[in-house]
Amino acid sequence: MKNKMYGWQKVYGFSMKQRLKGKGFRITMAVLFIVALLSLPVMSLFGKKSKSEATVKSPVTMVYVKSNTMEALNGALSRVLGQSDIYKDVSVSSAKADDDFTNKAISRDPRAVYMDITIANGVNYQAYYEGGDQVSKKNVEHIVDYISGHTKEMLMYMKGLDENTIQALSKDYSSEIQLVSAGSNGAAEIVEDKEGLGFDEYGFSYALLMASMLLIMIGSSSVADAVVTEKSTRVIEYLLINVKPMAIVFGKILSAVTTVLLELVAVVVGFGCSVVANGLLFPSADGTFAMPQLVESFLNGGMFAKASVLGIVISVLIFLLGVVFYGFVAGIAGASVSRVEDTQEGMKLFTMVAIIGAYLALFLIISESTAGSNWGPLTNVVYLLPLSAPFIMPEYLILGKVSLAMGGLSLAIMVICIILMLILVSNIYGALIYHRGAPLKLKDIIGISKAERRHK
Repeated sequence: MKNKMYGWQKVYGFSMKQRLKGKGFRITMAVLFIVALLSLPVMSLFGKKSKSEATVKSPVTMVYVKSNTMEALNGALSRVLGQSDIYKDVSVSSAKADDDFTNKAISRDPRAVYMDITIANGVNYQAYYEGGDQVSKKNVEHIVDYISGHTKEMLMYMKGLDENTIQALSKDYSSEIQLVSAGSNGAAEIVEDKEGLGFDEYGFSYALLMASMLLIMIGSSSVADAVVTEKSTRVIEYLLINVKPMAIVFGKILSAVTTVLLELVAVVVGFGCSVVANGLLFPSADGTFAMPQLVESFLNGGMFAKASVLGIVISVLIFLLGVVFYGFVAGIAGASVSRVEDTQEGMKLFTMVAIIGAYLALFLIISESTAGSNWGPLTNVVYLLPLSAPFIMPEYLILGKVSLAMGGLSLAIMVICIILMLILVSNIYGALIYHRGAPLKLKDIIGISKAERRHK
């Protein structure tokens, strides 16, 4: 093995120089950094109200109300509107039960909103407005949304409850159910939580899966491109004079992992700068730095309460080993073709394998977020299978959805499979490196590999 690995450092250095000098790598790094940098400011710009909308008073000055029950409704509605700086100057006036709001909304008061509120089993709001230049539909939607969002408070005010009682009744609540069983020593133990994914957890898992897939595809594709280029230019024939195929494969895959690490650093640095830029562009009401709403909801929602340093380390290692694993597959795909223009044809094998792994992880995430349950014993197969583990284990370890023991087992299986893949791929690589002609199919690669083993 030692002789077969001789010279991998030279291959690694050569591959890294070629990658760092290439325009493709520089463009990819720049694009990833810029996308990460712009992510939060763009989401803040298009995903929520602008600063002016959030602070400027509403152009609506009067709300005319009629309802099937007028019991203290006006006073309750006035108190609800008075809690907002935007609507505290809006007056409330009663309308007769037989008033036709479709006629009153025309040429009566262009800055008024006419609301028909029906209180029965539920509360229904129907609003009318004139539609002039002073009050837009968006203004009406905002005030109706505000009132409907404070329906419970309005009903409590109507019943004469005081502020302290309303505040007590309006408190948020949470619940947690834990399964307890007898442990090995007879003492009670809390059984690991097996609940499905919440909304935020699903968003985090989906985003991390897509990011992992993107980085693995970029790193692996660069391996295949390098192999094809060296074959077509016959550079590889000079390398094979002093270096064995196993050392060449190992050096190239290691350079791919280094490249992905650099790209990952670009994403992390870009996202960090995005947090700072978002806080400066969209400050809090008093003008100070504000943490982006998305980041704050993730950090304050208890989503990462079960995260640990060891779990994060194992997550990163599983992801990097995933880059190595798929790099081996891409190396076989690149060796199966002899011309640069046939690279995409050869990459069909890699694409098929990557899609299977990513979709197994994606379907499990969707199942646990919608149905709230996993796939039973098959779930562990998805956790441990080298095809799917890099796409699901990092996020599940960070969220605490899988145990550290399961993460360690997945990592160990990845290491064993990569050692076996190194031996297998180096044999196939050595057999295919001199291949010239049409792209090889999977059955052709298997046949050549068997013939190479018999020859040895």
